[in-house]
This record gives sequence, structure tokens and C-alpha cells, in this order.
Amino acid sequence: MTPMLSTAFELVDSRLLASVSGNWQLALATDWHLTGNRICREWLNSIRGAPGGKLKMTLGLPVGAIMNCCDNSGARNLYIISVKGIGARLNRLPAGGVGDMVMATVKKGKPELRKKVHPAVIVRQSKPWKRTDGVFLYFEDNAGVIVNPKGEMKGSAITGPVGKEAAELWPRIASNSGVVM
Repeated sequence: MTPMLSTAFELVDSRLLASVSGNWQLALATDWHLTGNRICREWLNSIRGAPGGKLKMTLGLPVGAIMNCCDNSGARNLYIISVKGIGARLNRLPAGGVGDMVMATVKKGKPELRKKVHPAVIVRQSKPWKRTDGVFLYFEDNAGVIVNPKGEMKGSAITGPVGKEAAELWPRIASNSGVVM
């Protein structure tokens, strides 16, 4: 059984006023899918600022994808072996997008990093995705950074831009990145 959320809704001339624990926000009623007294769970999590409150996006990196490692940890290529927090569906490969934590192995890089499983966060993907403001965005390569299970980076610098979705979820990545897009 799922726990009940302390949420209140009011419909005012085709505008939806939603409150999560006293924090009122205004949104268009047509933008959110209402089912009884429930509103889109991703939106509620994004209001709360809860970890894992990432909005739904196009997932561009399935299991088996190889991405560049864009930090200075010594790894060059990362091979995705699983995606954290993704449930199973028959005949569907789990996939991750910008901001998702994955488990990866190093295919090219320092010998002490190879043949071990490392957690990594995806910071760029070449598959276009749509943001909530209507902008479609994609990068020229797929890239990630090696982190520890808490989300702290193994390296100390990131080369190239980082997606805003990853920077919002992972503050250590945001502080080490040069450009956030």
C-alpha cells in the first residue's frame, strides 16, 4: 500500500492550485493528469525537492551502451551493465537518461579501474529529450562520470557541458562542472 501524500488541490478557472505540505504552486490543469485526488508523482517529488524527484525524460542509454568518461579519474570508456531504480518489463532493456545513476565497468582506462564495477552518473546523452519548458535538447556524445554510492565524484573535474537534470540531482557534479546546460 502506498502512503498517502499530504496534498491539497483547488481548481480555479482552469488553473490548478496544488499544495504539498503548505507549499502552494500554480499550474495549468491541462498540463497535469488528475486521477481522483492525485497529481503526477514526478511533479510532486520535484516540488518537494526529494532525491529521486527527476521528471520523466527520454532514456537514451540502454544496458550495453558504451559512453565516454568525462572526468579526470583515469577512465576513458564506460560500459553500462545496469541502471539504478529501474523496474523490469519483459523483453525491454533497462535504460537511463541524464541524471540517472548506472552501474558501469571501465572498458578503456587505467588498469586499476578496469575489470571492476563502478557507480556512474550520466551527464550527457545524444538522444534528444524534451524539457518541461518545451525545449528539445541533445549533446554530441554520451558521457558520464564515476562516483561513489553517495554521489561524490571520484575525479575532481569534468570536461565538457553537463545536463541541467544531472546538476540539479547531484550537487557534487554541479560544483565540479564548467558548463551546465
